Amino acid sequence: MTKTLVLKRWFDVSDFDYDGGGDYTYTDVDWTEFKSESELLKYLQDNICGDGDYKPRKFKTIKDYTDTYGFQVYERVY
Repeated sequence: MTKTLVLKRWFDVSDFDYDGGGDYTYTDVDWTEFKSESELLKYLQDNICGDGDYKPRKFKTIKDYTDTYGFQVYERVY
């Protein structure tokens, strides 16, 4: 049995429809799998930036990220 953590997050995508629809925006979802809590926390600390300043946020727990940004974390067992 293997346990991993899965990070679910939403993001906005801007695109253009060349068939006459023009510019449009939609929300997509990304699922990223991690082998451990420490790997997930390091990923968040290195890649999640503050609003407008593009400096990585260095929260101490995964819960701080989920509470602030609305991410969801699931445990996957297979």
